[in-house]
Amino acid sequence: MATQTPSNQHPPYDYLNSPRPIIQLAVKIGRDEGREEGRQEGEIEARAMVVVELLEHRGLTLDPDSRAQILACREPETLARWLSAALQVTDVAQLLDG
Repeated sequence: MATQTPSNQHPPYDYLNSPRPIIQLAVKIGRDEGREEGRQEGEIEARAMVVVELLEHRGLTLDPDSRAQILACREPETLARWLSAALQVTDVAQLLDG
């Protein structure tokens, strides 16, 4: 026997289309926060990729473990330090150990 939702109740997922302003605001805030988190994560990933590309452009060899370590880094301060160091180091180990 199929259950029916009473006409005065919405299914649980229907809050996204709710006419109630407070719910609309909460949904908007949640979406905005998600977008911001996604933007920040994208910037961090891009910085890690720039470090790798800069090292490669300079002719330095990255072994798979070093490449993975750089690309897995999610600390903006570390990536900024590595980016500056990538301009000067003569070996990838100097970058990662420094």
